[in-house]
Amino acid sequence: MKISTSRLLRRSNKNTDNGTIKSNFLGILLLTYILLRCTTGWIKGLQNGDMRNLSLFVSSSGATVTTSKIQDEVAKSDSHFYSWSSQKLSLLQLSRESAQNHQQHHNCTWPFVLIDDRILLQQDQNNANKEEPEQFAAWSYEDNKRRIPRMVHLAWIHDDPHHGPNKGRCLHHLQAVAVQQWKKQFPNYSIFYHDDYSVAKMMQQEFWPEFPELAKVLQCAKMRNAMLIDIWRQLVLYRFGGLYVDLDEIPTEQFTEDLIPHHVDFFSFSDNFNRPSQWCFATSPGHPATYHSLLTIFKRLLEMPEISQPKLVGMTGPEALKKGYAYAFSSEDRYKEGMHYGNFNTTGIKYTRKKAAVCLINKRKDPFPYNATHNWTVAEQYKADSGAVHWKNALSKLVDRGSCQQHLYELERRSSRFPGREWIQREQGQR
Repeated sequence: MKISTSRLLRRSNKNTDNGTIKSNFLGILLLTYILLRCTTGWIKGLQNGDMRNLSLFVSSSGATVTTSKIQDEVAKSDSHFYSWSSQKLSLLQLSRESAQNHQQHHNCTWPFVLIDDRILLQQDQNNANKEEPEQFAAWSYEDNKRRIPRMVHLAWIHDDPHHGPNKGRCLHHLQAVAVQQWKKQFPNYSIFYHDDYSVAKMMQQEFWPEFPELAKVLQCAKMRNAMLIDIWRQLVLYRFGGLYVDLDEIPTEQFTEDLIPHHVDFFSFSDNFNRPSQWCFATSPGHPATYHSLLTIFKRLLEMPEISQPKLVGMTGPEALKKGYAYAFSSEDRYKEGMHYGNFNTTGIKYTRKKAAVCLINKRKDPFPYNATHNWTVAEQYKADSGAVHWKNALSKLVDRGSCQQHLYELERRSSRFPGREWIQREQGQR
């Protein structure tokens, strides 16, 4: 068969055109794939914070956009996944809100006095141009040399209608002496006093994704002062870290900030039963001991057989901290004095109480010098002024009955979310 030259040329050109189209198409696909990978990597870099060290970006329109604004936009786009992150409270913000709330709603009258926080910032050449939170973090952690930040947390819930205006940041003057002594003994530590407003703000905010059952178990904590403070002290150290101390404790001259080494992430004394001291202990933020202590508290509260008779020592008190401490430090000698190395790369130090004893205001038997009417001791005068009641004596005031599970179900049954609410209302109406 004969094929003309022109026909062969046409067939050859057609094959060449098809090859060119195929090669161009493959090139476009390859270029598109490279652009997609680059764009995806760039977006993931922004989301993971890989570009935090860059001070600014330049958009296609020529406008200057700061890194924080770009990160804010990324955070907004992921708000349905990470909505809790934008609700986290800053310790500085919490301190200011507490002070503003006191100015608006409270005033202090004797024997109560106003307590202010002491916030220390790192204002050297390296941090002179940084924002206040960064200066605070630089001082608290001493430029990443410390694992436990240099801050002391003190708290008191009044929860007493007889005090009238003496709430907010008002403390009994004997407690104020304790605060001043902590400031003196710990000159390089920020001192935070958490009042009713500050404690409630932390407990009620929905920014605890690690503990979704928090709001539920609080419904079973009927002994408001003691049980709330037990839970709160674990939360505040889990979130911010630092040293927690009961407000009726006054440090002796032996107890100074030098007792807390920079390389440890857990610090405590031993109580009378050789447990970690719940009245005075310190941790780094997010410590496994506080995490597991909280999980233990939640479990025991939910399993409480009678909410009018809570066993505070075992449920929310020192036994819960002992359980969390045992998770973090599993060695057999963990309750002895000295250094301990535990799970999750934790390092703790534990002292006996004799190493640095503290004075208890509510156990002082010396005569109160300013009371000519009653021949009272300091402890008796403090109790009369503050209205402080030991948790064992407050048990008789609890009115709710039943287990925690029954109580929670009854609360849910009365709410508008309960599926059978309309049926129950209809049945009750027919009766």
